[in-house]
Amino acid sequence: MHINDVEELILQLDSPAHLKDAKTGKYLINNKLHADIYGFEDYSELNGMTIYDLDNIMHPYWGNNAQEMSNIEMYVRTSNRSVRKDSRVWLDINGHIWVHNMVKIPIHDASRKIISILTIASTLNSELSLNEKLNIYREYYKSSSQAIKKFLEYHNILQYFNSLPTMAELNVLIAKKEFINNKLIAQHLGLSIKTIETHISHLYQKSTNLEQVVYLLRATQR
Repeated sequence: MHINDVEELILQLDSPAHLKDAKTGKYLINNKLHADIYGFEDYSELNGMTIYDLDNIMHPYWGNNAQEMSNIEMYVRTSNRSVRKDSRVWLDINGHIWVHNMVKIPIHDASRKIISILTIASTLNSELSLNEKLNIYREYYKSSSQAIKKFLEYHNILQYFNSLPTMAELNVLIAKKEFINNKLIAQHLGLSIKTIETHISHLYQKSTNLEQVVYLLRATQR
């Protein structure tokens, strides 16, 4: 694949993608979705950086990802093979989960020498249920309140709360997406109807527009 074709592919993809120099590890071409992960408004700002430059700001969000990616890219260079990693999880610059599959592909020059590495990611967030996403937030944040805040923020419903719901209340809220009445919610969560009614009462007290919150959650793909 010619370098111009690679650039065109990266810029047209509707998923995060980038091209790195095989020798230096510097980013050569990026698209907007890749830059958005790190909070860059202009994707060209990434050009010339390495993953370790990004690690200076991203380490709290992605842990040992920089070293892991370097190791994978070394394997791509030495083996001359593509590498695929599925269901990877870390946080973007906003502290929101990013669940994705990733493939790294060696790009050759006319003499079949590897000159760069193409990386394409496919985001899986929309394929996860609300409970699955909440569980990931709980894994990444030691504070339950912070996990709840980031979950609500990710789904654009934080602004509808004057105070944060508890984890139990949030579980009821999530169940309201799937079940139309309190009896079904109670059966699903293994709680009494009275307990469900109490949680819902608290949700109404804490939210400025609970109906809109439920509507927005039901509008999510899962």
